Amino acid sequence: MNTKDEIFQELIPIFKSVLNLPDLELRGDHSARDIDAWDSLNHAILIGEARKHFDVNFKLRDVLALKTVDDLCELILCSKSE
Repeated sequence: MNTKDEIFQELIPIFKSVLNLPDLELRGDHSARDIDAWDSLNHAILIGEARKHFDVNFKLRDVLALKTVDDLCELILCSKSE
């Protein structure tokens, strides 16, 4: 079972790749408002890549409620325990 911190560490290269920001210093409190490249299309791609990487599925209402990187980590953690 992954911890939230381990999930966060595994998300960093996904964010860097999808957003095409190799020097991104990702923080848990980052949201789309903080990162210009994190638009609605890239948000959908990030969710898809996270689903593939962690082999989890999300409910639409949970995805719509995501605001920060920490929220995504928590959703992945909860989804892995189901």
